[in-house]
Amino acid sequence: MVLTEEQRKTCRSKIEPWRDVMTRDPVDEAPEVIFSIPLISKEKANNWSKVCSNLTKTVESLRRQTSPNWKAVICCQSKPDGIEFDDKVTFLPFTRMLERTDKAPKRKAIFEFCRDSFSGDKYLFYLDADDLAHPTLVEYILDTRDPSGYLVDRGFLYDTVAGKLAPLYRPTPDVLQKQKKKIRWTRQLIRLRNIGRRLTGREAIEYPARLARMRSFDSKCGSCVAWRYRCGGNRENSPDVPEFSHSFVRPASEEGLVNLHKISFEAMIYVVGHGENLEELVGGVQRKLEYADEFGLPEREAKKVLHTFGLL
Repeated sequence: MVLTEEQRKTCRSKIEPWRDVMTRDPVDEAPEVIFSIPLISKEKANNWSKVCSNLTKTVESLRRQTSPNWKAVICCQSKPDGIEFDDKVTFLPFTRMLERTDKAPKRKAIFEFCRDSFSGDKYLFYLDADDLAHPTLVEYILDTRDPSGYLVDRGFLYDTVAGKLAPLYRPTPDVLQKQKKKIRWTRQLIRLRNIGRRLTGREAIEYPARLARMRSFDSKCGSCVAWRYRCGGNRENSPDVPEFSHSFVRPASEEGLVNLHKISFEAMIYVVGHGENLEELVGGVQRKLEYADEFGLPEREAKKVLHTFGLL
């Protein structure tokens, strides 16, 4: 993706005030990761019980972290059921009821709460209330302590209905080149598959998915960025963390507007298919289900990943 001039202008206006103040000094020796979790209101949810169940799995993925240096702040109009709120997980009431989606206002409320309630260097990690973190995510961030923050561009897409788990990352150029050499033979396989389908009514031949169609995690899921922020500063002199579409983060980084550290492993699972994902509520999830079907991992490999993330 290449930013338009208007998108570039928007990103620059959000990034530069934060970058000029927050990234110029070395990171503290003992920073902390704070997971910012805006939760859909009970009134807007199709199934509040399912929303709470999904959130429980998300929080469990945080409690499995190998590093204890994290906190989570959940912001919503109603206190979710089944969550143990303690010194690690905080509930932040949101008093407004908005007609439009209120994810961004809730993120801002969480940011302001953290700025005023905590002190020192933090990494504010945007986390949707149904996604899952790899158990070593916090440990990796705190071991590397990047002065700007982090981008998750490698992860997985999990279709909970079909049980399909697909990788979300862009293949390297050399891998793409190797597959290009196979395209001619693949086209023959497609023709044979279509003939077999007409004759038998079923799939007779499997053929490799086109790797060039694979997508990075950050292009599909908002649980992909952690901004460095020094909490406890003066409200007037402390700029907000950047807030814009997650799909702009990678292009903005590639254009030099921000220099986020790309996490080197598959750090997140983007969960879809349960009916309470934001894109499902607005009817935009079908292409992601098709992606999971096309690029789904073999069952044995998928089970290994799901076990690592605590789903098995």
